[in-house]
Amino acid sequence: MEEYLASSHELNDADKRAFLYSDLSIQKTENPESFIEALGFWKYFLIDASFKGLVTAKTNTSRLCVDRKQLGTLLSYKGDTPMGLDMVVDELLQRGDLQPIEEYFAPVARRLVGWLVYQVPLINRQLRSLVFGSSGANGRLVVRSMVEKTGQWILNSHYEQVTCSLMDNLMDMDEFRSKFASVFDPQPENAAAVSPLQQDQKDKGAKMAIVDANILVKHLSDQGHLTTMHLDSPYMTETRTLIKFAASIRTRVQPITEADTGAYQVSWTQKQLSRQISQLETRVSILDTQIRQAIKTPSGKNLALSRLRMKRHIEMDVLPKRIDALHNLERVYLRLEQTSSEIQLMEAFEAGTRALRGLNDSVQVDRISRVFDDWAEESLRSSELDDAMADGRAGVHQAAVGLSSEETDEELEAELETMLEEERKRGLKELASNAASHSNANAEPETRPESEDAGKLADILQQISLSSPNANAQPTAKDDTEKDHREERDKLEKVAVPAE
Repeated sequence: MEEYLASSHELNDADKRAFLYSDLSIQKTENPESFIEALGFWKYFLIDASFKGLVTAKTNTSRLCVDRKQLGTLLSYKGDTPMGLDMVVDELLQRGDLQPIEEYFAPVARRLVGWLVYQVPLINRQLRSLVFGSSGANGRLVVRSMVEKTGQWILNSHYEQVTCSLMDNLMDMDEFRSKFASVFDPQPENAAAVSPLQQDQKDKGAKMAIVDANILVKHLSDQGHLTTMHLDSPYMTETRTLIKFAASIRTRVQPITEADTGAYQVSWTQKQLSRQISQLETRVSILDTQIRQAIKTPSGKNLALSRLRMKRHIEMDVLPKRIDALHNLERVYLRLEQTSSEIQLMEAFEAGTRALRGLNDSVQVDRISRVFDDWAEESLRSSELDDAMADGRAGVHQAAVGLSSEETDEELEAELETMLEEERKRGLKELASNAASHSNANAEPETRPESEDAGKLADILQQISLSSPNANAQPTAKDDTEKDHREERDKLEKVAVPAE
């Protein structure tokens, strides 16, 4: 404890230590903020020291309790003794951070009375002594926050493993103390904070303190995570407490059944026989060593014969019977586990049957036929609507395309007629110009033959006629017009090209 006090920065500061070790009743009335600060320090200090097992008597290794009678002595540091601890403890009792262990294990009605008593600050000590005895609030006090935190650690540790065996959720108090003793081990990041007491217990493989085990079992039982039963049997040397956990962390525990107690007794007897067999084998090994040592001395023959007779009796009579009994119990236990698995399977089938029955009741055969008939009818109507919409869209598209095509053809024909008229006029102008230049020519003829101009004009007229879209159509009024144009062009050609 001295090392733990020395590790506190506040207690190594003389001024802060003087404030924390002073009579805090004055601070409570004159300076409430300072009192709240001191209360917060002592609350954290006591909880942490309690978890390290430093604030209880040396013979008591409880991690969930503080011993009020010894707090003053245990917390003395550098010649100073805290004078305000009584007020701090009373304040923590009133707030519910601490609770007398007698009250913790009391029935619900008495616990309610105790809680009401703590709300009367002036007379609560006298009333507590009447309700819970003179040692109630002056003895061991349970640290509630550490109980809740440790209980959650136990649940997480237990259910992180797959629980499928019959005995996975059954154990006695000794197994509980051994299995969950590691919940008080510091986390890896706090490994340096291990106290000598913790390290000594860890090295010896010590179990959880019985008072802590009882506190945690009570806490988890109140929450519905486990239940207990005291077993008395002529085959057991003492009354044992059977503990049963719930099937999962989210469900409430079921009462302990006869099958649970039978499975536990079989398992407990198995462990006893295994321990006896191990002891007998060790005994045989020791006798063998004693025999070999005895035969080395002249007077050790009789002793060697006695040890050999005992060894032979164990090997031939006692040990085989123990081994056969253990094998028989193992077969019984396997049969129990098989039956338990079959029961679980049947319960699963029953649950599935109930679920299927509920689904079948919600849907009738007539309803199914009606639904599918309605579906077929509505699908047919939907198909008819789709076809009607498709026909409508096709008609609209065709009308739009036809109107556009008709308008486009008329515009193209008008444009083409204009182009033909322009080409005809330009050709006539060129022919007239060539004819005039030819008739007024002088004695020197043109180097380019006249037939070349006539051929050029013929090519132009032929291209114009081929570009017409109605070149291959049946004769119409337009064709008669074109015929007149061709006859006019032939006359012009004769004029442009005189006969030889």
